Amino acid sequence: MECLICGSNSSFFASKKILRRYKVKYFKCDNCGLIQTEKPYWLKEAYFSPIIDSDTGVISRNIKLSKIAALINLLFIGKKSKVLDYGGGYGLMTRMLRDIGVDAYWTDKYAENIFARGFEDKKGRKYSMVTAFELFEHFEDPHKEIKNLIKKYKPDILLFSTMLHNGNPPQDWWYFVPDGGQHIVLYTKKSLDIFAKDLGLKFSTNGWNIHIFSKKKIPNVFMVVISLLSPLFSFFLPIFYKSKTFSDSLKIRSSK
Repeated sequence: MECLICGSNSSFFASKKILRRYKVKYFKCDNCGLIQTEKPYWLKEAYFSPIIDSDTGVISRNIKLSKIAALINLLFIGKKSKVLDYGGGYGLMTRMLRDIGVDAYWTDKYAENIFARGFEDKKGRKYSMVTAFELFEHFEDPHKEIKNLIKKYKPDILLFSTMLHNGNPPQDWWYFVPDGGQHIVLYTKKSLDIFAKDLGLKFSTNGWNIHIFSKKKIPNVFMVVISLLSPLFSFFLPIFYKSKTFSDSLKIRSSK
């Protein structure tokens, strides 16, 4: 099998029971270490519900990532810039960012916007930063998906999250999540570095789960510090941002 990222040969790595019923083969790239499944014929069934039952961390994850996104926006883009949450699910991240004070908007091809209604992406709107949290591992064709994203939105920063492995993860690594069937591509640091170069972008990472593709290189040490100390730094966000919670409510009411 050909690697989805670098095009090198991928050898058989493991078999797992997806959705507790399908025996699926996983392949690992001989060059960059990327792990991918065989062609994922089960995705329609896997996405019957966008959020799987065992994803109990969805709220705590959004709380933490919203603070990290707000800090990166403030430090490297500017607090007045517009941010798009790509693959934004039910709109929870967009709403949390706007509650902090970030001018954030939502888009998702598959989910219904419940929490950020009225703040959907509009054609022609420019975004300095796009977030794509817990999406890269879901892409059947990562190159196509991200190239289209970059071409359409032309962000200075693409901030995303996905757990990295060291090239030889244990067979029972929790991030395979076979019961959900949605994690079909698992990355190494090397594979993301190759990916960024193919896009003509710089790659930055905290080394485990928070990453950036950007026009200008952001030192990895900043990513580590922001990731580890975001709960502390977030106490200072109200100094720089003004929450949009109430003003958004007025805006929605006045538009009806």
